This record gives sequence, structure tokens and C-alpha cells, in this order.
Amino acid sequence: MIIPFVAAMLLDSTTASSTSTQPAAPMREIVYKFSENLTNEFTTDQAPNDSMNAGGSSETSGTGLAAPPESSRRTSGFNGTMTIDVLEVDADGYLKADVKEATDAENGTKPFEAVFIVRPDGNLVKVSGTEDDGMTSLMSYFGTQYFADHDLMQGAQWTTDMTYGKVEYQTSSSVTASSGTDATIKSTAKAVKGLGNGSLTVQTSLVYRASKLVPLTLDVLQIRSGSGDTASSEQTSHFHFDRVSDTLDKS
Repeated sequence: MIIPFVAAMLLDSTTASSTSTQPAAPMREIVYKFSENLTNEFTTDQAPNDSMNAGGSSETSGTGLAAPPESSRRTSGFNGTMTIDVLEVDADGYLKADVKEATDAENGTKPFEAVFIVRPDGNLVKVSGTEDDGMTSLMSYFGTQYFADHDLMQGAQWTTDMTYGKVEYQTSSSVTASSGTDATIKSTAKAVKGLGNGSLTVQTSLVYRASKLVPLTLDVLQIRSGSGDTASSEQTSHFHFDRVSDTLDKS
């Protein structure tokens, strides 16, 4: 579903700015508050009679039974803001945007910034800069025809097949609520044949304002798991975004 008057408004702004001798100001600026929470879990079996290890024997004293598996769990997180400056939108709906990210993470003293071309279907091409998962998770939804083939009414469902590299993914989506031009959409994406000895599941939930071609809120939960002969691991990343300002709202 594409809202023609929104795309037309952005295209008119591009035409006007291109005739000026001054550097073009962003056509539109959208600011999000966001957070990321990361959990890593690791479990390893304790091989019996492993007395040669530096830690000593893995057998429990006097029983001859193997010690229980060892496991560890680590959590971390941070908060930040993401500013999206829409620079251009061409007649075919390709959008160019500069994305700046600032966080309170310990290693976030140098903010991320990247310029993307967002294809109409939401596929991204990085033009310059440095990006992270938070940026790419959000920016796909700025595709001017991201939901073009779907009527965003409550009860609508669809399945999408895409291939990244050599891995085929399948995404199942449904509209769980709708009000005016706002639709709540939930999706689950999985690798069809898994990822070797691991798996990746991405669950998303967003409130999408079709009249502005923009998410109002977005949650992305990425669950990666892997296993070997004696160990397994799981990493869970949760991104949450809230739109806090948008210059298009003032138009």
C-alpha cells in the first residue's frame, strides 16, 4: 500500500531543492528513541573422567557421576536516538537517507552514521558510513512501497520468500489491528532449512502509519542459536523504537 500524496509531496520537495544553488536541506527529518537489550546464554557438557583438565576431575566426589552441565548468561543493553534525514526520493520511489545514531553505550562515544538507498520494496544499499543492526532493522520500513501489495486491514495475512546469499528465508505476516491509516502488523521470519547447526528467528511487531509511510513503533526480536557435540548457545537481541518527532507532521 503506497499513499500517492505522500510520495508526491516528497518528490515535489526534491524538484524544488534541485533548482537551488544552496546545499539541499533534508526533505524530511524523523527522530526515534530506541533501546537494545542483548542476552547471551552458553551451555557446555562436562565430560566424565576429565581429570587432566586444569579444573580437576569432572566427576562428583564419591559418586562416579558426571558433573552437571555448566552454563552462563550475560545481559547488556543501551538506549539512544536515531535521526533519519530523507535527502531524496526519485520518480521510481527510491529513497536516499542519512541516518545518525547516538547511544549511551560504553563503546558509543563515536556515533554511527550511514547513508542508505532504500529501494521501494525495502531492500537497502549502503552508500557510505558505518551501520549496525538497529539501523538496518528500522530503515527497511522506509521503502515507499514496502506494503504495496497488501491491504492493511485487520485479518490480512501473507507469506514472503526471500533469499540472502545462499539462505532462503520465509516470513509470515498478519495485520492484527487497524484504525484509520494505522495498522498493527506482526511477522515471523525463519531460515527455511536452518543455518547449518544453528537457526535464526526474527519476530517483529510494528504500528505502521500508512498515510506517512513510517513506523510509529517497532519491536524486533532476533533469536540466534547454535549447537555442537558438547555445547550450545543462544543470543537474543531486542530492539524497540518509538517515533518522537517528524517534520512531515507539521506540513
